[in-house]
Amino acid sequence: YQTFNDYFMFGAFHGMANFFGSNADVRNLLQHHYNSWCPANEFKPSYMLNLSGAASAYNAVYSEVSADGTIDEAEQERLFEANTTIVLGSTSQQLSFLDQVRALNETRGPEDQVKVKAHTLFWHNLSQQPEAFFHEGFSNSNPWASSDVMLARIDSYIQKVFERFAPYDDIIYSWDVVNEAIDDFSGFIRNEADYQEGRWGRIFKRPDIADRNERLYEEAVWVRQAFKSAAKYTREYELDWTLVYNDFYDADKDYEPKLSSTIEMLKPIYEQMKEDGVTFVVGLQNRNATSLELDVFKDMYNKFAEICDEIQTTESDTRSDLEANPNYSRDALPYYLPDGTKNPEWTYSKWQNTPNAHVALVRSGWTASMANLPEIQREQADWVADQFDFLLENSKGNGGKITAYALDGVNDSNTFNSNKGAHIFMSGDNAGNTSYTAKMSYYAMIGSAARFELKKIMQDIPQDPEEDNYTPDSWSKYAAARQAAEDVLGARIYDLEGVNDVKKAESDLAEALEGLTETAVSLREILVDDLPLTGFAPGIHTYTLIVPVGPVPQVSAAATDPDARVTIVQADGLPGSAVISVESEDGSKQIVYTVSFDVDTTLSSLKVDGVLISGFSPDKFSYELSAPYGTLPNVTAVASDPGASVDISQTTVPGQATVDVSAGSAKTTYMVSFIADSSLKSLKVNGIGVSGFDPGTYTYNVYIPSGVVPSVSAVPNDPNAPVSIIQTDTVPGQAKAVIGNGSSQLVYTINFSDRANGNDEFDSAELDTSLWHWVNEDPSTWSLVSNPGYMTISPRAGDIYEGSTDGKNILLQDAPGDWTIETKLVCSITPYSPYQQGGIIAYQDMDNYIKLEWEATNSNNTIIQVCREVNGAASASNVSGSVVGRDNTLWLRMVKSGNTYSTYYSTNGTDFSQIGSGYTLEFNNVQAGLISINGSGTTTDLDVKFDYFHNSAGIFVPLEDETALTISGNSSVLPGSDFTTALSLSASDRTVYAQDILLSYDPEVFEYVSTTKAAENVEVLRIEDGDAGTVRIIAANIGGVTGSGIPLLDVDFRVKSGVQSVSSDISVVDAKLGIMPEGTVIRTGPDSMSVTVGETAVVNKEDLKTAIDEAQSVYDDAVVGNENGCYMKADKDKFKEAIDEANAVYEDEDASQAETDDAVTALNMAVAAFRAAVITASTGDINNSPAVDIGDLAIIAYYFGADPSSENWEEARIADINKDQVVDIQDLAFVASRISD
Repeated sequence: YQTFNDYFMFGAFHGMANFFGSNADVRNLLQHHYNSWCPANEFKPSYMLNLSGAASAYNAVYSEVSADGTIDEAEQERLFEANTTIVLGSTSQQLSFLDQVRALNETRGPEDQVKVKAHTLFWHNLSQQPEAFFHEGFSNSNPWASSDVMLARIDSYIQKVFERFAPYDDIIYSWDVVNEAIDDFSGFIRNEADYQEGRWGRIFKRPDIADRNERLYEEAVWVRQAFKSAAKYTREYELDWTLVYNDFYDADKDYEPKLSSTIEMLKPIYEQMKEDGVTFVVGLQNRNATSLELDVFKDMYNKFAEICDEIQTTESDTRSDLEANPNYSRDALPYYLPDGTKNPEWTYSKWQNTPNAHVALVRSGWTASMANLPEIQREQADWVADQFDFLLENSKGNGGKITAYALDGVNDSNTFNSNKGAHIFMSGDNAGNTSYTAKMSYYAMIGSAARFELKKIMQDIPQDPEEDNYTPDSWSKYAAARQAAEDVLGARIYDLEGVNDVKKAESDLAEALEGLTETAVSLREILVDDLPLTGFAPGIHTYTLIVPVGPVPQVSAAATDPDARVTIVQADGLPGSAVISVESEDGSKQIVYTVSFDVDTTLSSLKVDGVLISGFSPDKFSYELSAPYGTLPNVTAVASDPGASVDISQTTVPGQATVDVSAGSAKTTYMVSFIADSSLKSLKVNGIGVSGFDPGTYTYNVYIPSGVVPSVSAVPNDPNAPVSIIQTDTVPGQAKAVIGNGSSQLVYTINFSDRANGNDEFDSAELDTSLWHWVNEDPSTWSLVSNPGYMTISPRAGDIYEGSTDGKNILLQDAPGDWTIETKLVCSITPYSPYQQGGIIAYQDMDNYIKLEWEATNSNNTIIQVCREVNGAASASNVSGSVVGRDNTLWLRMVKSGNTYSTYYSTNGTDFSQIGSGYTLEFNNVQAGLISINGSGTTTDLDVKFDYFHNSAGIFVPLEDETALTISGNSSVLPGSDFTTALSLSASDRTVYAQDILLSYDPEVFEYVSTTKAAENVEVLRIEDGDAGTVRIIAANIGGVTGSGIPLLDVDFRVKSGVQSVSSDISVVDAKLGIMPEGTVIRTGPDSMSVTVGETAVVNKEDLKTAIDEAQSVYDDAVVGNENGCYMKADKDKFKEAIDEANAVYEDEDASQAETDDAVTALNMAVAAFRAAVITASTGDINNSPAVDIGDLAIIAYYFGADPSSENWEEARIADINKDQVVDIQDLAFVASRISD
């Protein structure tokens, strides 16, 4: 558009959503190339009318006035007013679009403002001029409306539309009032019998009138009414809008009779518009083809130019697929017979299939890909170039009537004549061209403006006979530039090089003309300080010299003509200029030469702390360096010219030092910015590292257990960086770590919550802003208090569908990873207005989302819908909403697994049904939440109440804490037994100096016994043994504890009497650990162990009884004496003790089976030992000789008197023959009695 700013606006005719859409290629192309934007459909009646609203209003009046069975004259007037009063629907999309244009313009300069053309108030098209608009009472079931009703409706509709859009008079500049009213073949207003059906003609047709012009005039009454009303309301609302009649002429059809009929129809409209003082515009859709003789277009233009103020080309393209038909004849299939009646043989289908009835035919073998062929592109480029020569000649900027040129679509595959090679941008192909690659016609088009400017310059320039009037050097340069311009004008433009060749030729010619110097006022020399000026030529009038700082140079000069007068004004300082004026002898001509003196104010060196700045260059004036906080770098500099002064302003870090180099009034400034590192090395909460910490990430969501007050600490990478911590004393809450200052400052934000996921029961009267945020919040239409326990959103007009971005009150929270979200919603009434809805959404942005909602399609129907939008393109699946009960309650659930989203609904909260299958969507940074909007509806009577929102995603992440206090011990104990539990600590990255531990147990099963330290450095300081099954232990660790699995405490419990066959937990329910050197307190997660108490078993003592009886029998039969077969008294007494011990176990009712079995074993061993102690012939043989002899007696005598208190008792006890614990006379006597003869 900048190329054509001096001539006309350059526009695009395209879908409204694309101008600000998510497709960056299309959006950028539209915003870059075009300054006139015309939405293709969104300002048409089907997008603006609320015919159901108009019908309801009409029906209400009809019911009222006809209630008594008669309708009087006053009631007829009321009914007529109701029947002709238009109701507009929501235009939020259009208004949002205009707001976006206005916002864009605020960022642009005056020459780059975007203006909008609205298309169109009225059209014949059936789908976009709804049928109900033409029926009585705005209902298809009623008869067609009368012409009087339709004329009144035209006025009402225009009034409503202009009133609504009047606030955008600064954005809208033109409005299509009527579009395509005349049929191509009949030359009359389109009606129901034409190939493009028109409902206007159904009502206004006048085939009863024989005279063509008279018939046309009568049929076009509605067109005149449209312009009359449009002009009226343009004046009433003081709108600066031009009003347009827009139509097309196809390149494969004869322009007649449509052209003549259209001109005839518009003549009285133009006359009326001139009287009304409103600009009347003819819009030529400009659908051309390379096969079309340009003179046909020129002739059409010239005819229309006589009956309008301005002309726009509105939907331009130039087809490449057509060739002129040499056999074309109007007689091949005439629409009218010679007598003026319609040819009964003519049908549109037959016309399509009669080749010689077409002015042009499609090229043989045409395919869309042919449009990119060089030979096809050149044909189109040449045609476009020739048309633009004409358009520029007749442009508003050149005194003509063309005010705008607009292209249809954005490329060859996205325009009205798609795939016909009609646009200036390609369709992508296998040769590497994209859908936005410029064709040759693009360069021909933009080159046309340069050609036109060059042509204008060449209209009045010196010719060869005038050569002698000019200096040879300047004429030579001029002649070369003129010839180059003539050459380039004779060449076609197919690429950017061709465009630049024209621009260069224009620039060179302009420069040559500027330097063309007449001999009578030229100089033959210029001296500076008496030396010839380097590079002097008579045709060069301006010179610049760099001189050292010092005295101002003096200039002298001599004219070529000795009679010419030379006047010199010397420079008065440095920098400065000497001006030499040369006047012809007769004073009729004058020329000025200028010699400017400049000084060098650059630097030859720029250093910091004595080191040359990396990348320094005298012509680079800004530098950025890193330095530690608080330091004072020393900046030094040396000027290139020693005479220049250097002034340096130093700075501390962060900051900016400046170096000013000056000489006289000249000054150059160099800036050295010192940037400090404000990033963090670590970020901790209560001494624990924040999970996922990264110096370049500035926001964190942290889970903190209930009751713990977070304390944030931060360590910067630069130890000198100032750190300010803004703590929070509440959870949920937010803390900030502010690092550094000035432009280097960074802020790290930590959001805290005592819940890890995104669940919200909406029980609070205030929204948790650490969890939620709004998109397009309207605080007046949501509440947590109007229905306590619910988030209530009252939907309003606005949407996010495709190009729309004005949907209100979208409530979102983060949703990382895989998750399930669910809500229960209750609607205050059943949704009834189209697009009323409430539900859940997974959201990347306005053009990428999936939502599951209950939505109204009309007053009698609802759907449960899954709507997906990817890069602005929407698709949907749904089931009937009739499944929702009268309580208007619905549960909605969405599950994300990887990139697959699955959606479910339930009417009871238990049984969920899936809608469709999983939807694969490549979204990033997904958020999830609630949505309740109205689309284009304007109703305000629905409240959507959300009972809860559950989100399983881990939104608030626990700290990186590996500290743990664990409890362990035997998992099985006996009834009535005591047992020990061990408390151990794992703290790999911190040192624990104290602990406050709360244990819980079932007091019906266990009782607390005691606590002892399990490590030497642990001191148990306080025990609180509660009666309710808790014990609190406070202990200190002298020197601290660090490591994994470190024993701290042993806690003893006892199984209560009578308890058996039960399992019960002993738990660490709370553990507060004191950390040094931070002095902070952290809580570890809970831990527990399960202890199973066994049963009291039935003990079998039969074996023990048998063993006792057998032992007792042995005992009773044993005789104490010194003879063989007898027993020592000590052995029998010891045996008696073993029998007594076994009896004790037998009599013990609490003895276990194990104890009983052990008693049997012990008694059997005692029996064996006793029997082995019987006196035999070898008893007393302690020296292991063949028999008892004197040596044995000697041994006894040797140890005589020894007892257990003797030092040698272990050796002497072999001499204690009778085992009475002393070596005495009895032992001597026994051995002596057994010595043989």
